[in-house]
Formats: sequence, C-alpha cells, structure tokens
Amino acid sequence: MTTIAANRELMASDSRTTVESPTINRTYNSGKITERNGDIIGVAGDNDLIEKFLKWYGSKKKRPQFPTNANFEALILTKTGELVYYDDTLSRDTLKHDYYAIGSGGDAARGAMAMGATPIKAVEIACTVDLYSGLPVQVIHRFINRFAPIE
Repeated sequence: MTTIAANRELMASDSRTTVESPTINRTYNSGKITERNGDIIGVAGDNDLIEKFLKWYGSKKKRPQFPTNANFEALILTKTGELVYYDDTLSRDTLKHDYYAIGSGGDAARGAMAMGATPIKAVEIACTVDLYSGLPVQVIHRFINRFAPIE
C-alpha cells in the first residue's frame, strides 16, 4: 500500500505503487502527497477511491460513498498545523498527536516517530520492513510549500 508520515511541520511518503491483479503484478514510483490550498494531503489505498477523495476534499461537492471496509486512508496536514485523518467513512478526525502515519507501513513509521525519528526517517525505516513501501522518500514542508524528493 504505502507509508505516509507527518508531524505538524511536514509530510513524507514513500514512492512505491504496487498493482496486483489476476493478470498484472508490478511496481513503479509515483507521488502520494500533494498540496492543495495550503493543506498537505497524503493518501493510501485503492486508486479509484483516492481519485474520488481528491476530487471531493476541499470542494463543496457531496461526500462520495465508499464501500464498507474499503482500502482507503488519508492524512492531512492543514495550513494551520492540524493533523486530520480520514478513513473509508470519510469522517474527519482531528488528531491530538503531534505526529501520525498511515498505510501499510504506518505502524512501523509511528513506532519510529515514537522513538524520536522525523517523518522522513520514519518513512525510510518503514521502507526497510514493509514490502509495499519503497524509496525514494517524498517530502512537502508546511512552511516552504514545495515538493522535494529525498534521495
């Protein structure tokens, strides 16, 4: 799936995208974090659900319907420094933690950050133990508002 980690200053993600189906198994690098209207958005899960979420987030459109237990998560670092979590229900959960991570490598990244790692280092660590996460790390800083791949 992926690893996306954030604190109140920046968001980092891995780059590996995995496509698995009865006829295709492949991986390639792609972007998983983006900036929109000052908010940094990280998404993990099925591509069709990610596209629906990104079209809906920040718009005045009606909330899309996702299947129950859909493979989808989003982590938002708002322009004001809040961390916000969405799952397949698309309900907004404002997190009280100073850091959080989502995706298949989210547990590893949260553990690394609990031990003092930055989100960048946490994603690097998750990439060593999570089959569905891979380097390079991508980063967007809240105060700089620019995309910067880490190599």
